[in-house]
Amino acid sequence: MSQRLTFEFARPVDEVLAEARRASVPVESGLAEPDLVELRALIPELRYGLQYSSIEYFTGGEAPVLRHAPAQRVVAEALAAAAAALRELGYGVVIHDAYRPWWMTYVFWHVVPEELHHFVANPERGSMHNRGLALDVSLLDLASGALCVMPSGVDELSPRAFSDYAGGPEGPRRRRDCLRSAMVGAGFESLDSEWWHYTLRVDPLYPLMNVPVEDVGK
Repeated sequence: MSQRLTFEFARPVDEVLAEARRASVPVESGLAEPDLVELRALIPELRYGLQYSSIEYFTGGEAPVLRHAPAQRVVAEALAAAAAALRELGYGVVIHDAYRPWWMTYVFWHVVPEELHHFVANPERGSMHNRGLALDVSLLDLASGALCVMPSGVDELSPRAFSDYAGGPEGPRRRRDCLRSAMVGAGFESLDSEWWHYTLRVDPLYPLMNVPVEDVGK
């Protein structure tokens, strides 16, 4: 069961949305030139899942199907290596989110109560999703084509979302650990509070971006 709405919003969502649209992305320097690509362009067998980080879903609506999943090319190349390793174990990769514009990070930060801020990024620093360097990933069973049961939903703000959560059935934890092993083996870093979140660290970083997802590549 999802636990994304077991809290009251710190501020009205409509108010924060309007504010986010007017806000400016933090100014940075010395960054790499973005090279965003659609993940399926490099990994055609990827399945796109539900965009759980969409504003609508995050604030109580239905999760929309992910139609575009851009990321930096280096991320796509590393994910291809992880997907190949997982394929050997009978798993496919499901992408629930990739690049997302900075304004969404602004909204999440300002509507989530302070005691839950460890689940969201501070817009002053931005999210690695805003740089095209982070992915939200889960697994499917290649034999059946069904999504794998994991220790929590990808939208959960609960202890079950932590990468070292030791409760629940052994099978979901084993699959979580298989995912982590393949992703880390391909160069990604995991996030302690979200088993599904992976970041590829590069130097120099790519900039925080506010380009609409559907406009990437145009």
